[in-house]
Amino acid sequence: METTDQAAAPSCRTGHLVSHTGRALSRSVTFQFALDPTLDQRVLFAKSAGARRVAFNHHLGRVKENLDLRAAQQDLRYGPRLPSLSWSRVSFVNEFNAWKNGQLDSSPRNDDGIRGLHWRHEVPSDVFECASVDAA
Repeated sequence: METTDQAAAPSCRTGHLVSHTGRALSRSVTFQFALDPTLDQRVLFAKSAGARRVAFNHHLGRVKENLDLRAAQQDLRYGPRLPSLSWSRVSFVNEFNAWKNGQLDSSPRNDDGIRGLHWRHEVPSDVFECASVDAA
């Protein structure tokens, strides 16, 4: 019994395009879609892009700082061992969540004195998670 992927494989080798129904296509078909977001959606898109950039740049800064510390440690040859940074996706997500929620000493401090990103609830939380995974 052939699976769908195996059935489509011979047509790929011969160069013929096949539709999802199995019919051979005589020409390539392309589709173009355009978004027409409302003003509220445009604002959310812009906030999400900015939040993603903040998260990604935060991780880049941590990695660069860690690499610089390791280089300095190698130059000294002696002295206390510096903590190493875990490069896993899970560690990046967990660290950023703690940072943005104000649970770390390095978390940003707002004008009212509270730690954390005060605007973190204005964007979907998966924006930060996806940026952290991509940075890892």
